Amino acid sequence: MNTIEATVKMAPMFKGKIWRKQIEFIVSKSDDELKGVAFSKDGKQQLYVFEKQVYFNEINGVFSNNEKVIPFNNISSVECNSKGLYSDIVITTSGALIKVENVPVSIAKDVSAMISDLKINA
Repeated sequence: MNTIEATVKMAPMFKGKIWRKQIEFIVSKSDDELKGVAFSKDGKQQLYVFEKQVYFNEINGVFSNNEKVIPFNNISSVECNSKGLYSDIVITTSGALIKVENVPVSIAKDVSAMISDLKINA
């Protein structure tokens, strides 16, 4: 599944174009290849899976973001916890716990598997 297109299609009304622009902006800041994305249903928690690392962005307000770049070798585990139509992606690292809540189940499963596979091959 192309999680990038699936995420944009599942965006709330009128937010698809905004989410696509956010994805393009994050990709423009990196020289790494984007493999997949997962956004919470409100778009405030964003997970970008690149070939060599994971980028987490949590939007707390207009001028406040919580950004983390996590190399695959720092990831201890990744879990996909389903709850109805949505899942939480939980990434445990050597220094923190990152949780992206309320991601559509199909996207969450694919992105979790993608992170696990890329971690093994890192």
